[in-house]
Amino acid sequence: MLLLLLFAGLLSGAVAAKEQYPLHGTPLPFSQPWANPGLNETSLVLVMDLLKSINMDMVLEGAIRSSDLGNSSACLTKLNALTSFSNPTESISYFDTLGKPASGLTRNLFGANFMGSYDECMTLKNSSSGYYEWCAAHLTVNISLGPALTYPVPIRWTLCQPLECREGDISPVVSSLFQEITTLTKGAVKLGSFYQICNVDDSYTAGAYIGMILAGLFAVLVTMATMYRAVAPVLDSALQSDSPWDKTVLVSEDGLQKDEVPPTEKQNVPDSKLDKLVRCFALQDTMSDLTSTDVKSGQVLCLNGIRVLSINWVILGHSFAYFLNPSVAGDLGYMGEIIKRHSFDTVSNGFPSVDSFFALSGFLVAYLLLKQLTRKGSLTPVQWISYYVHRYIRLTIPFLMVILIEGFCYQVWFTGPQRPEIQGAPGCHKSWWNNLLYIQNLYPWKVDTPGTCVGQAWYLANDMQFYIFAPLFILPLFYKPKLGGFLLTGAVSASAIAAAVITFHYKLGISLMGNTNPDQFWLTYDKPWIRCTPYLIGIAGGWFYWAWGEHIVSIVHNTPMYIKVALSVPVWLITFGLQYGVVYGPHSDTQNEIFLQRPAPTADAVAYGCLARIAWAVSLVTQVLLCQCSLGGFINSLLSWKGWLVLSRLTYSVYLVHMGLLSIVLLQMRGSFFLQPAFQMSVVYLGVLAMSYLWGAVLYLLVELPVAKLERVLYR
Repeated sequence: MLLLLLFAGLLSGAVAAKEQYPLHGTPLPFSQPWANPGLNETSLVLVMDLLKSINMDMVLEGAIRSSDLGNSSACLTKLNALTSFSNPTESISYFDTLGKPASGLTRNLFGANFMGSYDECMTLKNSSSGYYEWCAAHLTVNISLGPALTYPVPIRWTLCQPLECREGDISPVVSSLFQEITTLTKGAVKLGSFYQICNVDDSYTAGAYIGMILAGLFAVLVTMATMYRAVAPVLDSALQSDSPWDKTVLVSEDGLQKDEVPPTEKQNVPDSKLDKLVRCFALQDTMSDLTSTDVKSGQVLCLNGIRVLSINWVILGHSFAYFLNPSVAGDLGYMGEIIKRHSFDTVSNGFPSVDSFFALSGFLVAYLLLKQLTRKGSLTPVQWISYYVHRYIRLTIPFLMVILIEGFCYQVWFTGPQRPEIQGAPGCHKSWWNNLLYIQNLYPWKVDTPGTCVGQAWYLANDMQFYIFAPLFILPLFYKPKLGGFLLTGAVSASAIAAAVITFHYKLGISLMGNTNPDQFWLTYDKPWIRCTPYLIGIAGGWFYWAWGEHIVSIVHNTPMYIKVALSVPVWLITFGLQYGVVYGPHSDTQNEIFLQRPAPTADAVAYGCLARIAWAVSLVTQVLLCQCSLGGFINSLLSWKGWLVLSRLTYSVYLVHMGLLSIVLLQMRGSFFLQPAFQMSVVYLGVLAMSYLWGAVLYLLVELPVAKLERVLYR
C-alpha cells in the first residue's frame, strides 16, 4: 500500500488532462494563497488589466518624489538621486532590480509574487554606502468590485533597498505609490496592510564554530583511519618479511618456520584495541557495513522496504510543501487545481507516513527486548542503564551535528532571494538544549514555526519519549500477558479519547493543510499522548510475533496453498481498504477545509482524529505479521528485497538532512517555480530524493555509523 501511495503522489501531476477541475465558480477564502475568490471575475479582470497597463517604474519614481520620509534625510536624498537619474547607470540598474507585475495576473487573482533580480541588487554599486540590501515587502491590496464588495489580494514584492534606508523608511514610499495607483484606477485599488522584511547579514556564532570543529574532527578521524587501513597491511607485510641473508631459518618438525604463524592461527589473531577503534571510522569498513546485504537470523526483513517507502513518502510531502510556498510558486492558480485532485491526497494527507515509523519502532523495540528477556530472564540495573544510554548516544550525536550545521552554519553559508523569510533557524539559538533533551514538543508548550530549531525534530522527541516508557508495557507483556494487554488497551483508548475531546473542544479540522485552527499542530500533532497509539499498537504486534510467530509459521508451512490464499487475501484487502480510507477517505472534508476554511463536520473530525491512527497502525502491523508468517506472497518478496537493506540503514540520516536540503533549494531560487508541466515536479522530487540519500550517506558514514561502532567497542 505504501508503494502504491508513493507512486500515486508521483503520478498525481501526470493525470492533469484527466482530472481538470473548473478554476472558477467555487467560493474560496482570501486567507489561502491558492484560493479562487469566485467573485465577479469580469470586473476583477478589468482591474487587473488596468494594473498591468501601469508603468510601475514611472509610478514608483513619482511616489519616491512625493513621499514623506520624515527624519530619514539620507534615505530621501538617495531615493531622489535615483529617481532623478543623476547617475544613469546606477538608476537604470536599480529600477531593473525591482520586482514588477508579470504576465498571468488574471490567473493569479488570489496572490502574486513580484520577484526582482537578486544578483543584480547584490552587485549594484553605491558611491556613498557601497551596496544595497535585499528586502521582501508583503502587501495586501484591496480591490473594490462594487459598493460593498472588496477583494484583498496578497502580494509579495521584492525590493532592492539602499543601505541609507531603514526597514521602516520604505513604508511611506509604498503608501505614496498606492496613492498614485488609487488615483489611476479611480479608487478601485487601495493599499490594505504592509510589512517589510530585509536580509540579515549573519556572522559566525559559537554554535557555528562548534559545529565546524566537530564536523572537521569527524572528517579528520575518518580520513586518518581510512589512510591507516590502506597503509597498515603494506607496512605489516614489509616488516614481517623474511630476509635470507640476515636471518637463519629454523624448521620445526611440522615443516613450518619457527617464526612463521600457521594461516589458521593468523586468521584467529584478535584485532588490537587500536585496530578496533580504527575500524569504527575507516571508510573501507563503514562502506562495507553500509552496502552489506547479509541477513542475520531472526531479522524482520519486510520492515526495510516499509521504512524506505515511508521516508520517501515523507520527502514527497515536504517537497510539495516547500515548492507550493506562495513566495516561490509562479502559478498559484495551478496550485489550486492540483490540490483539488483526489490523487493529491497522497501529499496533502500524507501524515500517516510518520505513523508508520512509530508503529515500526514500537514493533522492533518490543520484539528485540522480549528476545533479550527470553535469553536472560531479566535485566540488571546496568543493562537497563545501557538500554537508555545506548539509544540516546546513537540518536543524539548525528542529531547534534544537524542542529549545529543546519541551525548555525546554513544561515552564513547560503543566501538568496528568499533569505528575508528564511533567516536560518533562529530557534536553535534559544532551544538547542531542549532538542538535545528531546522535550521540544513539550517545552515550550506552544512554539511558532519560525521559532523551531530543526522542523522535523518533533518526531525524534516523541520517539524518544515512547522508547523511555516502552518497558512499562513490554515487561508486563513478558511476565503477565493479560496485564500487559490490559495496559496497552487502556493506553490506546485513553489516547483516542484525548484526541476526540481536544478535536471537539477546539473545533479542529482533519487536515493540517486546511489550517482551520492555527493551534492544531501544538494541540494534537506533536503531542505524545496523541501520537502514541501507533507505537503502542506496534508494541502489541512485536509481542504477538515473539509469542506466536514461530508457531504460526510452522502451521502455515504445513497448510495447502489454496487455504493460505483463502485466508490471507481477505486480510490483505481489508488492511489495504483501511489504509486507503485513512488517506483518501476524508477528501471532501479536507477540500472544504483547504478552500473554504470550513472545518469538517464535528462528527467527522472527531471520528477521524481518534480512529485514523489506530486504523493505519493496526493495518500496517497486520501486514508485517502476514509477511513474517509466510502469508505475504509477492508483497513480502518485494518488501523483503535485500536491496532495501542498504537504503533502510540511511533512513535516520536522510530524515535529519532532507528538510535542510529543501530549505537551501528554496532559499537560493532566483525566480518563481512553476509546477506546470506537472512532470516537472516529479523530476524535482526525484532530484531532492537522490540528494537527500547522498547527504544522508555522508552523515551516516562520517557520524552515525562510526558513533554506533565506537559505542559498541567501548561498551564491550
